[in-house]
Amino acid sequence: MSTDLGGHVVAGSSDWPIKTVALKKLLLDTENVRIRADITDQDEILSYLFMHEEVLDLLRDIARDGYFDNEQPMVVAAGDQFIVLEGNRRVSSLKALAEPDRIPSHAQRIRAAAARAEDQDFPKRIRVMVAPDRSAALQVIARLHTRNPKKRWIREQQAMFYYDRIREGETLEDLRREFPAEPNIRDFIVVGQMMELLRTAMASNADAIEFIDSAKFSITTFEYLYDSMTFRDAVGMEVVDGIVRIPGRDAQFLHRLFNQIRIDMQTNRINTRKIRVNTDAHRDYVESLVAIASGLKSTHDEANPAQEEAPPTNQNSGGSDDSAIPDDDAEHSEASEEANSPADDSSHTEADGPSDSAGENAGDDSVTTEDAQGTHTGSDTDESTSAPDGQADAASPDRGKQRYDQKLDVAGMYLSLTGAGIRIRWDELRVINVRTLPNATFDVIRTFIECAIKEYFSEAGDPVLHPQGGNHPVQLKHCLDHLDTRLGTDPTVRNGILRLKSKQTSNAADYYSSAVALNDSNHEPDAVFTYDHVNQLWAQIKPLVKQLIAGPPSVNQIL
Repeated sequence: MSTDLGGHVVAGSSDWPIKTVALKKLLLDTENVRIRADITDQDEILSYLFMHEEVLDLLRDIARDGYFDNEQPMVVAAGDQFIVLEGNRRVSSLKALAEPDRIPSHAQRIRAAAARAEDQDFPKRIRVMVAPDRSAALQVIARLHTRNPKKRWIREQQAMFYYDRIREGETLEDLRREFPAEPNIRDFIVVGQMMELLRTAMASNADAIEFIDSAKFSITTFEYLYDSMTFRDAVGMEVVDGIVRIPGRDAQFLHRLFNQIRIDMQTNRINTRKIRVNTDAHRDYVESLVAIASGLKSTHDEANPAQEEAPPTNQNSGGSDDSAIPDDDAEHSEASEEANSPADDSSHTEADGPSDSAGENAGDDSVTTEDAQGTHTGSDTDESTSAPDGQADAASPDRGKQRYDQKLDVAGMYLSLTGAGIRIRWDELRVINVRTLPNATFDVIRTFIECAIKEYFSEAGDPVLHPQGGNHPVQLKHCLDHLDTRLGTDPTVRNGILRLKSKQTSNAADYYSSAVALNDSNHEPDAVFTYDHVNQLWAQIKPLVKQLIAGPPSVNQIL
């Protein structure tokens, strides 16, 4: 057994041989998820990596600091050569330093970086770890790029890694056994299939493919759309055991559907803020989208013949009907409400996610699609369920805030903690029905915060202990004190600690994330919490929870 940079045990690689190999014998991997499938020429791969994967920055680091081989690239033999399965960016940097002209677009900057190097004798031969075959290396590679301080694969790259395994004949259960530490495999498989459907529909349109492959394409927006039950029901999309099916729809329908989605994303007609799930604007947009895909009209602005004779929905004199607002006005109204609503941008951030197009937040790109039983667990409303009396509806003062009608908003949150208990609790937290079980949800959130802190520091090698030692039970207070001592200078952690330790009760908005409310939920029979209260608690402490479940970067950075 061996350990990676984060101190995690990596199984199966300890007895793989280390060899010293000439750079010219190392081939960049055409199946690397960072590289587009249609790029197979080695020089084209080099150029692509420099254009899209920040290899120039790595090259400059190597030129300035030297090449360190404490972390050997992982390769597999291919005749008298070797394919680089892990370490393509490092190998690309060394190849470029040796032959700058192979990357014409960056040749001048590569030479400049090399000229500034104190030692310009860059290695022509490097040590590599030789895996017995490609499949044996997959677990190690996946762990390196989804859990450690490597350059994390963007969401589509992670998705294609797992979806490629499905295309090779593995099942969802096979992958769960093979990669037990990854809780989002099902979601990744769905992302991979939807991206394949999109690319297939756009295969003959070079401009569309260029947009999809660019940083302007927001996979967050794409997921946000297809993950909603409104979209799935209208299109006829099914997800069973992670496999996407759209029965009864022909190739023309799918081409028109995905082409219009691409156009709407490219023109910024849709993004995660403009058309939010569970709104009239979202439902109207999906209805228009399906009409276009069905050939009933050619653009959103063209009337749908099937509905031209429909009577107006609002017959009340003197009243107003929000659903009658034209699309542009509805979007403007939503944007205005959001601009004036209390700050809750924490639900839209993801440091490692792909960059969205201008005007969009780069986050919330993790949309839960299904629970363990294969049912949808996204943020969509069960439209047959009305809001209980006394709870927030469309007329509430918080209407402009991001609202999730049944499930907690876990967008952009990744569970990297590996303990079995915390993973089970995370699965339960993601699927609990907030509207029908608000008090249970409130209590589960409190428990989850305590367990997440304990698991975080346990994995960091610095477990939370009771101040008196022995077998005294460790409580939430001890966890918060431990967190404060270790990470209290971090702004997100500090804000969360101040909220969770607060004992004030005068400000209702802050009460629900305070120590008083959390203790009341456990010990006071008369303390009853509503759906709105749960939303307030979660919005205020989500940034801290998100940071905790991402796991410790390394023990040395914490202690």
